[in-house]
Amino acid sequence: MSGGHSFSVPEGIDAASIEEVEWLTEYTVLVPKEFFSPDKAASYFAASGITIPEYGVVWSDEHEPYVAVMAIANDGRNAFPALQRHTSPLLHIPTVLQPTVWICDAGSLIYIKVYDPALQFAEVVPVSGEADRSYLISRLLQRIDAERFVLMLDDRDKQINFYKRHFKTVICE
Repeated sequence: MSGGHSFSVPEGIDAASIEEVEWLTEYTVLVPKEFFSPDKAASYFAASGITIPEYGVVWSDEHEPYVAVMAIANDGRNAFPALQRHTSPLLHIPTVLQPTVWICDAGSLIYIKVYDPALQFAEVVPVSGEADRSYLISRLLQRIDAERFVLMLDDRDKQINFYKRHFKTVICE
């Protein structure tokens, strides 16, 4: 599910049998678990400077180090009324412990996290093509030394050749 798009459960799949959904939405923020409170979930967007549409808010497991808070269109939320587990690509933890840029390029959304060595930055950025990707990477490279960082790409990433032009070391997970 991507922000602004309608959602429906594919035919032949029983929504009640689905235990976890990974939501692909630009309206996602990470909150350290010690600062997370379910009754304040919607307020984390305003604190991050993100204006969300009239969506419902869901969040990932409150017991993990970070909680992903996601704004989801009501048709998506209503498709899974009893769903208890929500997740986001931003919750992925890379396997490399050196300075790392982790990217999940999900087509119209890029999930990006920077570790040096702890998490420094996490963001979801909507993109519409290679020009947007180039701009995003150029802005990132103004703030980090690409020689020091390993780029880890999510295994679903189809843009590996694009990213190889910008980083010395690229690893697919």
